[in-house]
Amino acid sequence: MRIVDLDTVWKELFHPYFDETVLKPWEEERRNALSAAKALASELKSFLTSHLSESMLKTSGWFATVVKLLSVDVVQVDSVDTPIPNMHQSADRKVEFTIAVSADCTAVVRKSSFYMALLGISEENVKTQPAPPEEVEEKISWSGGIRATADVINRQFQNIAPQSLVSEEELRTKH
Repeated sequence: MRIVDLDTVWKELFHPYFDETVLKPWEEERRNALSAAKALASELKSFLTSHLSESMLKTSGWFATVVKLLSVDVVQVDSVDTPIPNMHQSADRKVEFTIAVSADCTAVVRKSSFYMALLGISEENVKTQPAPPEEVEEKISWSGGIRATADVINRQFQNIAPQSLVSEEELRTKH
């Protein structure tokens, strides 16, 4: 073979090597990490229950705030973000990765007087006798991530340990 330019060298020598030694193992690890994370749904639900705060939850209205998180009802694993395997490092290793999740929660929500005015209480009535904030139980959702560690053994993710929450904004900037 006669090498004329760097593109030819890449196509013939490095690209197949990179695909076989980095990209394919990474794809396999990501599939395995996703399966392992989905199998831990109840543990992830417990982690969210103990780590989600009211300030992290958003209501559907502008004039409402979450007063108290009552429960995390359902947790769904959406995707995982795993590190690219290092060709020069052992395939068996400890890694940090992110699990993107969405959760349906039940919370007590306080709706302000202004919100009540929008619902039909007249402006005069609100000025003379402001409606007290109303607290109601509502279903709300949360999206974000869980930063976790795991042992990768034979490309399988084992001993997954959730570490901290990751905001939805932080997840978006990472991708």
